[in-house]
Amino acid sequence: MVRNLEIIGEAAKHLPKDVQAMMPKVEWSKTAAFRDVIAHGYFKLNVHSIWDVTRNNVPDISKSVKKLLTQLRNDQP
Repeated sequence: MVRNLEIIGEAAKHLPKDVQAMMPKVEWSKTAAFRDVIAHGYFKLNVHSIWDVTRNNVPDISKSVKKLLTQLRNDQP
């Protein structure tokens, strides 16, 4: 799960601002910052932090991205 959180955070860093704005429920800057903590070991990771992010943030990110993908597919000619 930790690696998946790192990948999500890295993707968040490269997501254009206009696309981020289409998913306002997602805290993109915090998502990217958490990736840095994981990748660079700024602080010791603890199970509680990982569980909290997995439980409270990942579902919103997943729902928002799925909704956006559906919208983009429907807008295609």
